[in-house]
Amino acid sequence: MKHRATKEKLLFFLEDTLSAPEKQKVAEHLSGCVECRQLLEELRQDWMLLKLDKYKENDPYFYTRLKARMEKPVTSVARRVWQPALFGVLLVLAVSLGTLVGKQFSAEPAADVRFTSELVSFDGLQEEPIEQFLLTFE
Repeated sequence: MKHRATKEKLLFFLEDTLSAPEKQKVAEHLSGCVECRQLLEELRQDWMLLKLDKYKENDPYFYTRLKARMEKPVTSVARRVWQPALFGVLLVLAVSLGTLVGKQFSAEPAADVRFTSELVSFDGLQEEPIEQFLLTFE
C-alpha cells in the first residue's frame, strides 16, 4: 500500500467497506508500518467522537416544552413588583395634587379685601329682560 493513499484506505478499513483482498493488504501493511498504525489509531479516535455526536438522541419533548414556553406570557419580577407600586405612588400623587389645587379654588370667603370689593353680585334675571319675559310668559 502506498503512503499517499493510506489515509483513504484506512478510513475505508475503519468503516469496514473494503473488499476482503484489500482488507487483507491493509492489515498486512499495518502489521509492518508503525506510522500507519499511529494514523489508524488517530482516525479511530476521531471516528468514535464523530459517531458519538452523530447518534446523540434528541429529547422527544423538546418541541413541546419550547412551544409551551413561547406561548407563556413573559412576566418579569420587576414588572410584577414595580408596576403596582408605581401605580400606587402615582395615585397618591394625583390625589394630593387634586387636594392642593382644590384648596386654591375653594368657595371660602377670601381674607383679602381687594378681592371682595371687586366681586359684584350678579342676578342674571334682572339684567336679561328676554329671559325674564320668557319665564313669566303665560
